[in-house]
Amino acid sequence: MKVYISGQITGLDIDDARAKFENAENIVRGMGLRPVNPLTGSDQTKKWKEHMVRDIEMLFGCDAIFMIRNWKKSKGARIERFIAEEMGMLILHENGVNGDPIKKLKDAIYQATGISYEEYTQRNKKLPNHFARLVFGNYLLSVEQYKPREVARMVNRSRSTVSRYPENFQTEIDVNREFRDLVKGIEFYFEGNVSL
Repeated sequence: MKVYISGQITGLDIDDARAKFENAENIVRGMGLRPVNPLTGSDQTKKWKEHMVRDIEMLFGCDAIFMIRNWKKSKGARIERFIAEEMGMLILHENGVNGDPIKKLKDAIYQATGISYEEYTQRNKKLPNHFARLVFGNYLLSVEQYKPREVARMVNRSRSTVSRYPENFQTEIDVNREFRDLVKGIEFYFEGNVSL
């Protein structure tokens, strides 16, 4: 999944802005996603409107947008976020992934099950993958407050399927000891026994 990085540039020292965007690139890469940095290869002699045209074109080539903490201070970033929202793109916020709970959850699932994110987001019906996907999706919906369409993109499933994750998660917890044990194992590795 390609993720466009958006944040304040105008009004910042260009080296400071580059450092913030490079940090965002590292966070996005750490989530297993492909960052698209609009500062890469940009010509700083161009006018703001020319940058915006190029940046919006880059945004349209992406599946998601990552908002750096300072994005609200930037007219361009506010425009980019509006476009991303109107296009139904996944919107990630640096504040929401600071410490990157999604990466931590992916790591915890892998530690507890031996199943990687790439495996449980593939199109297959293997029960262990389904359980891992259910834990991952339910956490994003219930704890991180992502929208079903955003989670659907992350797990390669339909929005209607993902919308049922919280109910399905609770049903499995209620009736399936194997699933309960799996969740306990993931909780153990996820930030030291934090409840999912």
